[in-house]
Amino acid sequence: MTEKDALSQRIIELETIAQISTAVSGILDLDQLLQFALVRTKEQFDLYHVNIALLDEAGGNLVPVMGDNNMLSIHSPVPAIPLQQQPSICARVARERITMVVNDVYRHPDFMPHPLLPETKAELCLPMIVGDQLIGILDVQARESNRFTEEDVRIHKTLAAQFAIAIQNARAFRLSAQRAEELTILNEMSRSLSSTQGIEPLLTTFVHYAARLIDTTNLYIVFYEPENRAAGEIVFALDVADGQFRWYDRRRHFANGLVEYILRTERPLLIPAHVAEKVKELNLEVPRGIRSKSWLGVPMVVNGRVTGVVSLQNHTTPYRFNEDSLRLLVSMVNQVALAVENARLYAALQEQTTHLEQEVARRTVELTRTNQQLTTEINERKQAERALQVYAQELERSNQELDNFAHVASHDLQEPLRKITTFGSRLEEKYGTTLDERGLEYLQRMQSAANRMQHLILDLLVLSRVTTHRQPFSPVSLSSITHGVLSDLEVRIEQTGATVTVDNLPEIEADPTQIRQLLQNLVGNALKFIDPHRAPVIQIYSRATANGGQEMCQIFVKDNGIGIEPRHQARIFEIFERLHGRTLYEGTGVGLAICRKIVERHNGSISVESIPGEGATFVVTLPCRQ
Repeated sequence: MTEKDALSQRIIELETIAQISTAVSGILDLDQLLQFALVRTKEQFDLYHVNIALLDEAGGNLVPVMGDNNMLSIHSPVPAIPLQQQPSICARVARERITMVVNDVYRHPDFMPHPLLPETKAELCLPMIVGDQLIGILDVQARESNRFTEEDVRIHKTLAAQFAIAIQNARAFRLSAQRAEELTILNEMSRSLSSTQGIEPLLTTFVHYAARLIDTTNLYIVFYEPENRAAGEIVFALDVADGQFRWYDRRRHFANGLVEYILRTERPLLIPAHVAEKVKELNLEVPRGIRSKSWLGVPMVVNGRVTGVVSLQNHTTPYRFNEDSLRLLVSMVNQVALAVENARLYAALQEQTTHLEQEVARRTVELTRTNQQLTTEINERKQAERALQVYAQELERSNQELDNFAHVASHDLQEPLRKITTFGSRLEEKYGTTLDERGLEYLQRMQSAANRMQHLILDLLVLSRVTTHRQPFSPVSLSSITHGVLSDLEVRIEQTGATVTVDNLPEIEADPTQIRQLLQNLVGNALKFIDPHRAPVIQIYSRATANGGQEMCQIFVKDNGIGIEPRHQARIFEIFERLHGRTLYEGTGVGLAICRKIVERHNGSISVESIPGEGATFVVTLPCRQ
C-alpha cells in the first residue's frame, strides 16, 4: 500500500470513528445503542464477530450482549462470564483492565474456543472505562491470523472509550426516567391511599402499587401490637402469593424468626441471596421448607413506633432484591403505615370524635407534605433529565470539534507542509549550485518556516490529546519515569555539559504517558534556557504536603539558567507565549501549555519561582491518590 493509499485509508477510518462516535453519543436507549455499536463496528471494519460484555450490578461478572446481528439485546440468554474465570481473554481484560491483541488465538493460553464462532483466528479485546469505573469490554474477532495492527488497537481504543461514555449516558438517562416513573407511581399511590378507607382496601391498594415497582412472588404483612408484647403475640394480616390474596387474623407467639428480628431491631433487612445461610448467620430459626431465593423486610413505623412488618420474597431468582428495592419499599411502607394508622383512627372516630379529628387532620397534613416532597422530587428529576440532554449535546459538539481538529492537523495542514519541505529539498539538491547567496537564504528560510510550522502542529496535536487520548490513572514511579526522561535527553545533556541530580521520588496515581511528557518538557526547558557563562545544573526533587486532608506530592525542577522576569511568570503557561526570539531559543510556545493541561487533568497545579539571571524552579503539585 502506498503512502497516499495509507493516508486515504487513515482519513476514512477517522471519518468512520467520528461518524460512529457522533451517532452513539446521541442514542439514549441502551438496547438501541448496543445494537448500533455492534452492527456498525462489524460492518465498517469488516470483522468476523463483535461483542460487548457489560459488568453486572454486583461487579463480579461480565454479561455479554449477543453478537449475532439477528438477535441483539442486553437481555439475551447468554451465560455470564465471571471476572475470575480462567482461561478467558474477556475476563482477563476486565480483571486487569488491559488491552489484549491475540493475532493467533490457538497459540494463546487464555483463548476459549466458542462453538458458534469456529472461524475465529485473531482477537482484539479492550476494556471500556469511564474515569476509574469499568463499564465492560469490547471484543472483536477476525477470520485471518495477524489481522490486528497497532493502528487497529488505537482505533478500537477510541471506539471503546466512546462506547463506554455513551453506555454510561444511556444508563444515566434510563435511571433518570426510571426514577421519574417511580416518583409518579409513588405520588399516585399516595393519592390513592389518602382517598381510601378501611384497612383491607388500603392494603390491597398498597399491594397493587408494590407489584408495579418491585418484582416479587410473595408478599406478606404482619401487624405488631406493642400492648400484646407481654402476651408474646404478632398478628399475620395478609399473605399474597402469585397474585392470590389470603386474609388472616392469625396470631403467633413472638419467636426468633426474621419478622421478629426486624421488630426487635426496628431496621429494614435485605438478604439478596442465600437466605437460609443468612438466617443461620443471624442466629435465627430457619423456617421449615424455606423456599426464598431473595428476601426483603421493612418495618412499618408511625411516629417512631413499629406497628408491623412488610416482607417480600422471591422464590425463583436470587439477587432479585437490591438497594433500589429496599429504597422503594421503605418509601411505600412509610406511606401505607401512615395510611393504615389513619384508618384505625378513623374506625374509632365515633367514640373519640373531638380528639381523633385533630389527629386525622395532623395525619392529612403529613400526607400533603409527603405529596409536595414527591412533586418536588419529580420536578428535580425532570430538570436533571434536561441537564443530561444538554450535556449529551455539548459532549457531541466537543467530540466533533476535536475530530475536526485532528482531521485538519493530520491532513489539511501537514500534507502541504510535507510538500513544501520535499520540494524545497529537491530544489536545493537540483538547483542549489545555480542559486545565488540570497536565493539560498530564501530557500533555507522557507524550509525553516515549514519545519517550525510542522513542529507547531505536532505540539498542538499533543495538547489536544491530553484529554482525547488519555490513559486511566495507575500507580506510577516518578523515579523510574524521571530516569527514563534523562536517558532520552542523554545526548542533549552531554552537549550542554549539564549536571543533573535526582532525589528519591515517590509513587503516585497518574497517567504514566502524560507524566513522562510533563517531566520531559520541564527538563528539556531547563536544558534549553541555559546561561552561556556557567555550566548548567539541574536538580529534581520532591516534597510531601497536604491539601484539605488529601495527601499531595510537590515535584521541583530547579535550574541555574537565565531565569524569568516576574512580569512574565504568570503568562508563560499560556499557549503560544514566547519570551525570546526563535533565533535565540527554538520552540513553539506550546510546551508549558501542555504541562499545565496535563497537571490540570491530574487535579493538580503548576507554578514557577524565578530570579532573572539566577535560574528558575518549576513546582508541580499533584495528588498522591486520584
